[in-house]
Amino acid sequence: MANKWLIFTRGTVPLYRLDMFDQLLKFSKKFYGNDFSRLLYINEGNKLWWGLDENEVNILGKKLIKTLSDKNKSKKHISNYREYLKEAIKFSEKAIKADLTKLSKIRLIKLSKKLDEETAKAGTLANIDLDIFDIVFEDFFEDKIKELIGIKCNQNEPEKIIRKLSIPVVFSFIAKEQIELMNLSLNKKLSEKDIKEISEKYWWTNLGWENIKTRTLDDWKELIKEYQKDDKLQEKIKEFKKRNKRILLERKMIIKKYKIKKEINYWLKILDEYTLFHDWRKEYQIKWLSASREIMLETGRRLGLSADDLDWLRHKELCGLLEGKPFNEAEIKRRKEAVCLKISEGKISIWSGNNALLQHKKEIKEKEEILNEFKGKSANGGIVTARVKVCNGAAEALRKIEKGDILVTGMTVPDHVPAMKKATAIITNEGGITCHAAIVSRELGIPCIVGTKIATKVLKDGDLVEVDAERGIVKILERKNKK
Repeated sequence: MANKWLIFTRGTVPLYRLDMFDQLLKFSKKFYGNDFSRLLYINEGNKLWWGLDENEVNILGKKLIKTLSDKNKSKKHISNYREYLKEAIKFSEKAIKADLTKLSKIRLIKLSKKLDEETAKAGTLANIDLDIFDIVFEDFFEDKIKELIGIKCNQNEPEKIIRKLSIPVVFSFIAKEQIELMNLSLNKKLSEKDIKEISEKYWWTNLGWENIKTRTLDDWKELIKEYQKDDKLQEKIKEFKKRNKRILLERKMIIKKYKIKKEINYWLKILDEYTLFHDWRKEYQIKWLSASREIMLETGRRLGLSADDLDWLRHKELCGLLEGKPFNEAEIKRRKEAVCLKISEGKISIWSGNNALLQHKKEIKEKEEILNEFKGKSANGGIVTARVKVCNGAAEALRKIEKGDILVTGMTVPDHVPAMKKATAIITNEGGITCHAAIVSRELGIPCIVGTKIATKVLKDGDLVEVDAERGIVKILERKNKK
């Protein structure tokens, strides 16, 4: 009997870039005992499927809420989380700076293994705990709001309260970068040193699992030129500086208006912490990915193999090549067509080519949804009517989205931001009130509905829809291609 998977989708991500499976297998036992034992990775064509076992998510979700409800346990959990992420970022930065050309094969292998070991704890928590928080917290928070208000609300009121209260009182790394760029842009005579300093600080922010191309100094100069064209730049900077005070004031006013008990402040602090963890996870993941990729590129340089081929190996297979094992060109060709990796019953299994296609069908039963209306969670309010573009990952979004389109996707990551800036609204399958789409939509001031589960299955390019992000409802007004 196939597991019931909770599926996350995005654009294609080669196996090497996501190969933290051995770490997950090892440390999930330490953190979660037997409650986490299954995970699925499938890449086929230009699409990735990432699966968590639905039953395990429910069990771990209840345990996470229980941990966070206990102030002492919560404090320890969050402190450990911070420490693991800091350690992972620090070691990844050290590995990035290493001169790999001077390392022997043995030392290069050791560095690859050490990198995965030093980041394993952060990787396990970041890839399980944070996703589970996004899945379970919003429903818990809504119930908690109802409980703490202590009066009957109308049907839509708790959702509106949650949307307003869940705006974080922290700056995302996107906002921090934007503030610094705006401040720099006020200076008409920028030096190369100024531009180099900001590029060294934020080189990683536009990267992701799909996009691995770092911005050049010329790219940064172009960004600054765009800001310099804005004649309201100083006003925007002032507004940014007032932002957190304004959000705190709005929170206090809502708590007072609805007579919400003071316990809510504890949960708002938890919400802010997990919003920060999203940023820290991003920083750790990109710096770990960049360090491991440099090791891959150096291996390719020494052995005369292309990055395009090595991207489909597992980390230990790459080390095997350095140890003298043969390169299996036929297997790489099969993996590029399709690859399926599954963690189950304490072991990792992998299929490629036709076998992966067959395993995909066994694991995931795809079906088209035919609906005229569906619901998700309102991440940022507003009502918009426009035509949709359904995008499988960031690369497709960057290619397809034009100004005024509604962006429909499985989930968003920082790679999506240029497309999000053009969109008039955002709809995602996945995510909760602390997810990337929620955070960025608030900063951009556009309507956003997350966690619909089915948006990419129901909607087609060109469909005319109404996004009612006040109530979290998507209504199809006209099908582009009527059957």
